[in-house]
Amino acid sequence: MATSVREEIDAYYASGAEAERLGIGYFRLERARTERVLSSNLPAAPAIVFDVGGGTGPYARSLTTNDYTVHLLDPIPSHVEMARAPGSDGPSPATATVGDARDLPWEDARADAVLLLGPLYHLPERADRERTLAEAFRVLRPGGIVFAAGISRLSPLLDGIFGAPTGRPESPLPLRLGLKIVLDALRTGRYSNPVGDPNMFTTAYMHMPAELVAEIENAGFDCREVCATEGPGAWLPGFHSVYRRKRGRCLLEKIAEKASLVPWLRGLTPHLLVVAQKPV
Repeated sequence: MATSVREEIDAYYASGAEAERLGIGYFRLERARTERVLSSNLPAAPAIVFDVGGGTGPYARSLTTNDYTVHLLDPIPSHVEMARAPGSDGPSPATATVGDARDLPWEDARADAVLLLGPLYHLPERADRERTLAEAFRVLRPGGIVFAAGISRLSPLLDGIFGAPTGRPESPLPLRLGLKIVLDALRTGRYSNPVGDPNMFTTAYMHMPAELVAEIENAGFDCREVCATEGPGAWLPGFHSVYRRKRGRCLLEKIAEKASLVPWLRGLTPHLLVVAQKPV
């Protein structure tokens, strides 16, 4: 029997590596920039935040530390177990539950903010992304904020050239297969890992910036900000040595901020982050 996308994604996260991801490579910049965007746009604590697809809870614990009331939902049971346990980076959220972003368990108009920092790129089918955004719209109060992340469609190409933080494939891919993976992602937005290599990402959907904004606006939201999360500095040669220095970190964040203001530069980033509001 063929493996389903859901089974493939579950198998990818079964290794437990997600708990450490935000501490390696340009993912460190992803976390710093995401937290900065959150702090600049979230309503004041103790606002209610639904962290949908919240993984092991890094953002939920950070927000809980800052007096937000956070309810986390994730489809991976092991992620939820880790999210429930207080970590060195903060206390556990108010609740952490196994669930599906396409069918949220909460009542209408309950949240002040919804984080979608993972679900949209794990749903290759547009209908599933539309359901996820519709659910976020439903559970938000009028005026509530959604933070929706995507993976840039240029990311597989640039990771292939400069190297992804998770490392090279265990076995070198045949050139023809590697090119097919990259070109298919560029052409269709769909990325695949046909060899099941744990150092490669799992099946996912990669957005162009305007496409991600259009999906969010079609769900009824008003777009407020489009962020190149890490920006082009993520692929800077010597990123690790630059990021170790405070001045270097500030420079990389400034590059990402400036790239976010230029539409044709926004796609030169591993991740995108759109901030949008439910109309009052």
